[in-house]
Amino acid sequence: MPLRRIQFNERTHRNPERITNAIVRGAPRGYRHISFEADFPYLDAIREGLIIAARHGYPRRYFFLRMTVTLRKLHEEEENNRAEFILRFENALRILRVRQVNLLISRVPLHLNETNLSCRFDRNHELLARLIWPMMCHYCYQRRAHAIGLSNWSVLGLFHIMSLRMIVPHAYIQERFSRRVFLACLELNIAYIKRSDFSSH
Repeated sequence: MPLRRIQFNERTHRNPERITNAIVRGAPRGYRHISFEADFPYLDAIREGLIIAARHGYPRRYFFLRMTVTLRKLHEEEENNRAEFILRFENALRILRVRQVNLLISRVPLHLNETNLSCRFDRNHELLARLIWPMMCHYCYQRRAHAIGLSNWSVLGLFHIMSLRMIVPHAYIQERFSRRVFLACLELNIAYIKRSDFSSH
């Protein structure tokens, strides 16, 4: 995974032209890793940046695209959770006009606003693993995601995923260091990555 990264988020990147230029100007300087949320409102600007970069000798394969799907709440109906995940991922691919991302991440926010305890992620490790991970494995089998991983999931969530006996997460990205999660990743042979390990642009 390239360490020199351009991370786009809605709070700090609201100018489509600057987003496009960041990719085009960053490519010659080694900024190959492009990180974004699946529902980032300016995905078309990222697409334009990739197109222009290709004209300057930096084709799609030069870039490492990391897409994150953040699970902001759990719906009572299980099928609604699956449908939302599928919609966000596939819609992002359609807007970007790419067949595959290099790394697909399922992220749980550090701070949850959900007050309905029946929908709290920390009380639904098994449900979350059973709903989300099989879909991510499916995209990996289809080669729509070269690798799949997690961000901010709990230790229990990790072990529930392992109990499914499917693909082992390729990476775990932690926004706030947790010794318990770090040791669990070592035990399960999952690459543990801190956000601070990346050089951002």
